[in-house]
Amino acid sequence: MGLRSLKDFNFSYEKSLITEILRKEKIEKNGRIDWEKFLNILISEDIYPIFYKFFLNRKELIPESFFKILEILYEKNKDRVLFLKERTIYILKKLMENNIIAIPLRGFLLSERVYEDLFLRSFNDIDIFVFERDLFKAIDILKNEGFYFDLDEKRENFLKKIHFRLYNEYRLYKENFLVEIHFDILPKRFKKIKNFENFFEFENLDLNGLKIYIFSKEWEIILLSIHSFLHKYSLLKFLFDIHKFILKFKKEIDFYKVYEISKILHILKIVKLSLTLTNFIFETDLPSFLKFKNLPIFLKDFVLKEKEAYGFKKDLLPLIFIESFPQKIYHTLSLLNPDENVLNFILLPEPLFFLYYPVRIFLIIKNRLFDFLFLKTLKFFCF
Repeated sequence: MGLRSLKDFNFSYEKSLITEILRKEKIEKNGRIDWEKFLNILISEDIYPIFYKFFLNRKELIPESFFKILEILYEKNKDRVLFLKERTIYILKKLMENNIIAIPLRGFLLSERVYEDLFLRSFNDIDIFVFERDLFKAIDILKNEGFYFDLDEKRENFLKKIHFRLYNEYRLYKENFLVEIHFDILPKRFKKIKNFENFFEFENLDLNGLKIYIFSKEWEIILLSIHSFLHKYSLLKFLFDIHKFILKFKKEIDFYKVYEISKILHILKIVKLSLTLTNFIFETDLPSFLKFKNLPIFLKDFVLKEKEAYGFKKDLLPLIFIESFPQKIYHTLSLLNPDENVLNFILLPEPLFFLYYPVRIFLIIKNRLFDFLFLKTLKFFCF
């Protein structure tokens, strides 16, 4: 037996009410709500701005103290979003002045185009896509603007040579915010395509006089689906992004094209997984060829979770939904890819960076053993 609909997730009353409000934009009843739990879910799933606006004209339905917390969070998010929008436009201008095609991902454009309200969606960093040929030119431009890696030279070299290259992004900091420069949409573990640059489809957008490129609506669906998957559905916000995008642009989306592109890229299962979860939770209207009839039961631990899914489940998710056998093998090996954690053990000279791979094996074993022992100890003392 697997998951076939929303009721199979066995959500608490608070979670059920949250999904109902997001689906229907109305509230039927609220008699049994644990407001503290309700608020914690809104914050942890990063959807509190939507609920601030929802309760703004329904204050009688929520305790005054909890509405006040939502209001404070909303105002803080409002200030940050305005700041990040201004910085995003500035960065796009700088890159385009230097003949770099720079495409904003999610961020304020998703808020304005899809949510039709700049402040209804929170975000904490700036994501920009550039083609790999322009990557280091873009990084140099940002460094000249005061952005930096926030690391000493040895750690920066490690991330540039190993970690960032494996995950297809570079992270730079300035003024207490992060800019992620993506130079490929798909992580290394997914299929690479020759002349991938010509495979993308774009649209033109006039952004207050600044003419920029954005991805086509079919590509946006694919990218939002991949983004949700890569984050292991850690925030309900990611799935709601997909739902809102489809609601907004359904008549303009060629779903057959979404299917064909995903099939060519060997990511159809991943796209269908994200879309099926969106359909289950928000009743998003989708064609049957982009949905699974049921999903593995362990996915209950990923969406609106009571606690984080433990390591082996996180490893299992991509192993099931990455399509071809060679890619499954590659993903398994990619678990050994060193990340920043290995630098906490010992800083090796640059020619010996390859030795971080066996250190990574030790870290994985340590973490999985800790998960196992923690669960056993918890069950022993609490049940």
